[in-house]
Amino acid sequence: MPSFIDYYHENEIYLLISQSIVPSTCGWVDCFSLYPSYFLIHLLLLNLFLIIKYNNRIIYNY
Repeated sequence: MPSFIDYYHENEIYLLISQSIVPSTCGWVDCFSLYPSYFLIHLLLLNLFLIIKYNNRIIYNY
């Protein structure tokens, strides 16, 4: 069972990755209107991150 600290660090890493791709000054709506490709990459990263986390939970949940 992953601890809260591990979960926090995983989310922190994801936030660092997503903030480096999506400009930090724009919100969700602004990003979608100004940077649709950035927005799609952001959603793709979120999906990949959740899939990897879900698979790790299945593998390591003894």
